[in-house]
Amino acid sequence: MTVFPTSRLLFFILVSSLLILCAGCGSYSCMQTARTVDAGQGEVGIGIFYPYGVINAIAQVADKEKKNFTIPYIQVSGKYGLSNQMDIGLNLSTFGQLGIEGKYMLLGDKESLFCLATGAGINTFFFYYYDFHLPVYASIHPLPNLGIYVSPKYIGQFVSLFGLSSRSYFDYMGLSGGVMFGDRIKVGLDITAAFPLGKVYSVEVFPNLYNFGAGIKWTIGKAGESERRSNYRF
Repeated sequence: MTVFPTSRLLFFILVSSLLILCAGCGSYSCMQTARTVDAGQGEVGIGIFYPYGVINAIAQVADKEKKNFTIPYIQVSGKYGLSNQMDIGLNLSTFGQLGIEGKYMLLGDKESLFCLATGAGINTFFFYYYDFHLPVYASIHPLPNLGIYVSPKYIGQFVSLFGLSSRSYFDYMGLSGGVMFGDRIKVGLDITAAFPLGKVYSVEVFPNLYNFGAGIKWTIGKAGESERRSNYRF
């Protein structure tokens, strides 16, 4: 087994922690129900997020007092409905994160009480840091303009820096929950938590991550054929 010098290990941990703070949190926050954007329509959104739980890794490795620090950030997003059950989207944050995602609605439609969907997304931070997430979305809609959702997900993160890429994969299990209120203009609140599944270099450096967000989304385009009901409606 390859042994890395302590200084190199600490430098890698510091860089990885900063990249996670800057790029990771927004990429797996949800702020969406299981419903997809209607075919031929678009949706644009903007949100502000407040991450919590990324620690000063160098201090922890040195057995010093753990310190939390947070920096709020803004994320803009856009989606387009490819069909009544599928959409695709892009997102960009003020930290420089760029991502693409897709969602497929397995059960329900825009009038269903219950909807279920799955999807996938991948993000990068200046092509040095990458993450992907594999979510499942479930939502209930007790009112036409109200959605309450939960979204468990697997999150993988990969840093390709300084010759350490072969040892820099780490992963999380995440859970998002929140509400969306509105019709063509929606406001939303989201809380996301992510829990590490392993260690990096046999050191428990990375903490549980928490992200709190609020945002607004606008629907663009007229509803047409997308109004038809799904065959898998509840």
